Parts: sequence; C-alpha cells; structure tokens
Amino acid sequence: MQPPVIKLLILKNSPDTYLIGKLTEMDEEPSLLLEDSYRVVEEGLLNVYPLHTDQRFIFLTSTDIMSILDPAPAVLAAYQKAVNE
Repeated sequence: MQPPVIKLLILKNSPDTYLIGKLTEMDEEPSLLLEDSYRVVEEGLLNVYPLHTDQRFIFLTSTDIMSILDPAPAVLAAYQKAVNE
C-alpha cells in the first residue's frame, strides 16, 4: 500500500463531481480509499462529502473513477484549511 497523497478525483458516473482527499491505492478492490473527503463545488469552495454522515472517508473501485489529478493550488489551500479546522 502506498502512503496517502492529496488528489482530485473525477467520478465516471458523474463527471461534474470533483472529490478531493487523501488518496491511498490498495492492492484489491475496492482499490481506492479517499480520506478526509470533500466535494469541490467551485474553486476554493468545498463541501463535506459524503453528506448526512460524520464518516469522512469513502472506498471506491477503480471502475468508479474517470481521472485522478493533482489539485490546483487554490483548491489545495482550501482543502488544507478545511482539514485543519
């Protein structure tokens, strides 16, 4: 298992949904763990994700993801601020 890194994920079934969090890639499905997850609403504005729970992590399969990207500096700064609050 790789150590977690902060990544931006685009979901395959919802390409307008951008999630940011500490991503850990695992050896078996579900192969992705996204910790301290948030949804990027617009640059610099984040909403907790998933909604309606205090759980701040989600498991995803490789088939759920369209792309894994590095976040823009403004999004990364907003994420680091949100996680540290």
